[in-house]
Amino acid sequence: MPSVEKYSKAVYDLKTNSFRISKVKGKYNLKGPLKVCVQITRKCNLRCSYCSEPEPIKELSLAQIKVLFKRLKAAGVLFLSITGGEPLVRKDFRKIISLAKNLGFGIALDSNAVLIDSDMASFLAKKAVYVNTSLDGGPEKHNKLRGCYSEVISGIKALRSKSIPVIVSTVLLGDCIDDAKQVLKEAESLGVMLVKFLAPIPRGRLSGLKLSSEKKRLDGIWKSLSDFKAAEGLSVSMTLSDWASMGKGSLIIMHPDGNAFGSPAIGEKDCLVPFGNLLEEPVERLWENYAFKESHVRKYAQETVRFKK
Repeated sequence: MPSVEKYSKAVYDLKTNSFRISKVKGKYNLKGPLKVCVQITRKCNLRCSYCSEPEPIKELSLAQIKVLFKRLKAAGVLFLSITGGEPLVRKDFRKIISLAKNLGFGIALDSNAVLIDSDMASFLAKKAVYVNTSLDGGPEKHNKLRGCYSEVISGIKALRSKSIPVIVSTVLLGDCIDDAKQVLKEAESLGVMLVKFLAPIPRGRLSGLKLSSEKKRLDGIWKSLSDFKAAEGLSVSMTLSDWASMGKGSLIIMHPDGNAFGSPAIGEKDCLVPFGNLLEEPVERLWENYAFKESHVRKYAQETVRFKK
């Protein structure tokens, strides 16, 4: 008799930044999370006005990170997003990335790109599947919210000169249509493969954000951007993540001390739900007991993310 698969199989598709996931008896069944966002530091060289990670946390040592990566690999995790803070400010950043690469993880780097020069881009070309950075609009808007617009553009150009796929994220704050359109055009000119438009999360410096009318606002933004993209003949793909509609805990985020959380979880304290400590408890058991597995899997299967090629 043919063997029956116990767990779903998942394959990452770079073109859509999503996973193709098989089903077992009509359902997704994974041994562990598909992707874990690993904050290796909370330190940062910028101070964005909407930052949701303002408080410093003690960082794991390189030896602890090595143990962590091995545990995640044993649990079937396929992809790591190395994030912060700004991950490049850690002096052992290259060693951390190399550890993940040597263990066979797909690697995404989440960076503000300010510290990425030709030498760093050459290193990342051998390690990362893609780099995710942020633009908030044109120079004036970006510098008001984040700063260092020209340095970000320089970093993106350095990455693209080494043929590294780049994803640009934009948080949809307030009246942002013109800014979002500008990001799409800039992304097209830079050879960016995807622009991710993100609904704001009501935590950190945005803890007072009211979401009662968000869906209607986001629906209008998506239609306007879709029409603009078609009218301008832009080839860059785009997605929109509406956290409230995607369900709680779609992302698994590990803080620098090893404690992991499901995020965002609208309505919960700090918009987080506990997952567990990845260094102290079996990752498979934490995943088995996680109440929001479906939100996580459906997000990465792109069932709850709006996508336009």
